[in-house]
Amino acid sequence: SVNNAAAGLYQAAESWFILKDLGIAPELFGIVWSLSAVGGVVGAVVAPGLGRRIGPLRTMFVASLLVPINFAIIPLSVLAPEMALVNIWISFTLFGITLGMLSVNSSSVIAMITPDELMARVSSTRRAITQGMLLLAGVVGATLLATVGALVTLWMAVGVALLQCVFLL
Repeated sequence: SVNNAAAGLYQAAESWFILKDLGIAPELFGIVWSLSAVGGVVGAVVAPGLGRRIGPLRTMFVASLLVPINFAIIPLSVLAPEMALVNIWISFTLFGITLGMLSVNSSSVIAMITPDELMARVSSTRRAITQGMLLLAGVVGATLLATVGALVTLWMAVGVALLQCVFLL
């Protein structure tokens, strides 16, 4: 749920930052976003093999280390605005890869350690907590966007994303 807290904060400010602060045209943003969907496919395809090769927990840890890097790419675009579209594509693609690695391998771990008779309850509780955190953090992110701005909100999300690495040590 820490990952979803970071994602909720981030997603609340991300589009505003890209469209308003960086001044990217909506149609270009949409094209880049669509092209970056390849990351989700790549993540879902490589996740099971990587989980078998280095273990699901190590795969989750590697993905967790990539999330704050991924989240930092777009706000760093202020340093080189001419690279913003490339940075957005890299960030969105990397997010898809890491999300695939995290989702597939965390589901595998839950399936391995949960008794069959508890699987439905564990799965529904897990989804309620993680998806609920996305919603709550999105509201907090929108509030931060309105009060401190997009750039600060994005960097706060990077900080929260770093926290998820601690829990996997």
